[in-house]
Amino acid sequence: MTRDDPILGTEKRCPRCGEWWPLDDEFFYRATPVHRLRGARWQAYCRACWTERSAERYRARKAAAA
Repeated sequence: MTRDDPILGTEKRCPRCGEWWPLDDEFFYRATPVHRLRGARWQAYCRACWTERSAERYRARKAAAA
């Protein structure tokens, strides 16, 4: 879900935290390689939520292996 802000430009809503963030490399990871300029896609979660989610999954895998 995206929206246009007159000051910040295009913003994307993170479904995990529910916050609106500017749609750029600072706040979201790209889902496609950078060399593809047309049709760039972005990960659903913002960078903070993506990092948190990855850490949770790592801890779960580590606990399951022990």
